[in-house]
Amino acid sequence: MAYRVVPCRLGDAEAIAVNNMTAFWDDITWRLTWMPWKDSEGIEHPGVPLEELVARGKRRYPWNLLKNRTEVRETKAVDENGKLVGFARWVMPEAHTNAWLDAQVPDASVEERDRLRELHASTTWNWRKDMNPIDDPVDKRLEKFKDECKGYMRKSAKLDFLAVHPDNARKGIATVLVRKGMQVAEELGIGIFMLAFNCGLNVYTRLGFQLVDQIIQDDTVYGGEGNYARYYLCLDPARKLDGEGNPEPALPEENGGDKEL
Repeated sequence: MAYRVVPCRLGDAEAIAVNNMTAFWDDITWRLTWMPWKDSEGIEHPGVPLEELVARGKRRYPWNLLKNRTEVRETKAVDENGKLVGFARWVMPEAHTNAWLDAQVPDASVEERDRLRELHASTTWNWRKDMNPIDDPVDKRLEKFKDECKGYMRKSAKLDFLAVHPDNARKGIATVLVRKGMQVAEELGIGIFMLAFNCGLNVYTRLGFQLVDQIIQDDTVYGGEGNYARYYLCLDPARKLDGEGNPEPALPEENGGDKEL
């Protein structure tokens, strides 16, 4: 089956919530965030089941689609019947916020924006607060990476979110979604950066993204499997795409050692 990548609209919010929450639930790194936990005072918290996450997502996603629309681009993959089967969110660099405007969610009226903002604010995620420290090294590494590659980060697009519902996994949908952003980036002459989970790493590296850093932590104390991993990946703007939307093969000198960005 052939899948098309088209822009998202406000009316897609509920379908996006179902797709995204269910997709990420399959990744133990993310699912841990919603498991039952006990705080520092010994109070037990029941956690948030998937069904509740989906319900909350349906209330939060409409405003998520609108709140940063100047720099954010939202796309969906649809099947032959027009059903949403995957989602990608991209963040454009400051110099290119006037590009790829067909993937910018159309704005709503002032009254509708106010209503959706209030709905979003009244619906909390309530994730596990005891796990907050495990993301500190991830954030610090990201800040260090930004400092070392400041020019690259400032000029690159960011793949901020990619999700394919488990029912549609291994059908090439993630690849189609990423390739669309890669084609836009090539047209603009910019690179792409992302901070990835385990579940998407193979897709990105197969499409030519370079793994420039990673951090893997032991999360067994939180009930994990000992592999809380985040990966920092980049796509060089000098890498052109072939006729099928894949990056051209790396030059021999790119295969050894670290590449300066």
